[in-house]
Amino acid sequence: MLNNDVRRMRVLIPLLKGRSCSAEDFAYLDKPNVIQRDLEALSSCPELEMTEYERNGRMYYRIEAKGLIERFANAPKMKKCSRCWDVKSIDEFNSDRTKADGKSYMCTECSRQRQKDLKAQNVERIRQQKRRWSQKNRVRLNAYRRAYYARTHGRKHRSKYLPQLNMGVE
Repeated sequence: MLNNDVRRMRVLIPLLKGRSCSAEDFAYLDKPNVIQRDLEALSSCPELEMTEYERNGRMYYRIEAKGLIERFANAPKMKKCSRCWDVKSIDEFNSDRTKADGKSYMCTECSRQRQKDLKAQNVERIRQQKRRWSQKNRVRLNAYRRAYYARTHGRKHRSKYLPQLNMGVE
């Protein structure tokens, strides 16, 4: 049954492009005796208006899909998560510019869970990486800590104790 549906879609898609096709145009499907039956099955679909006409001894077919295209265009975009296999809205996937559809192959929930699992499995390795980075970037880290302290605690400290220090400035 699935092969029949796939073949019918291969017949339907060129017809949906708005051009006329003859049965010979579908020769690449390697089943010329079945093409006519598929075209008849498609013509029985209520959303499709099939027009048949003859020119130069060949039968041509054209499909008008009036409500079908709008219905699919307004349908919410869905995608299957490759980890949990749930079909979810495309909004539930993180962005990934390397993928064809611009979304990650894993949903956000599974991605978060995977990060937690990786972190739990590699606790010691992550700790060593952080320690190595801190030793390698000691000057930069100390400068950041000084700036952070001055930005946050330093003002509180100065504002709290400067008036008590009698430095001759009032």
